[in-house]
Amino acid sequence: MNGVSKNKKIQMEILDVPKITNSARSYEDAKRKEIVTPKEVRRQLSRTAGLNKKAIKIVMFYVSIITAVALLRAFVLYNVSDLGKIKTKKERELTELKKEVARIDNEFISNNDLKTKEKEAKATGFTVPNDPTYINLNK
Repeated sequence: MNGVSKNKKIQMEILDVPKITNSARSYEDAKRKEIVTPKEVRRQLSRTAGLNKKAIKIVMFYVSIITAVALLRAFVLYNVSDLGKIKTKKERELTELKKEVARIDNEFISNNDLKTKEKEAKATGFTVPNDPTYINLNK
């Protein structure tokens, strides 16, 4: 019987443990004193975590200016690099045109030679007189 009585004592001890129900918890919460903050402090703590709204506005203004300047700088750098590419392309075209002008000048000078002109004249039917005869028109 001692074995049975020990089990009953343990069961009795387990049953004697007080349990906290929801109604008891709400009663304990109601007993606590509530801390009420003034409205001004509540307004500051609501969104800005105690910081001054004016200071936050100033900081946001400067951050937006810095961001705008950074974007503008990136845009300008992109345009400058693009202009550099255009410049190199135009310089290549200029060197090609200079080479072509020099080639055309050499071709023109070689075609404008007296020997080539004489050959062209003979080919078209002109002849070179050996002894010219002069006529006196005053008589």
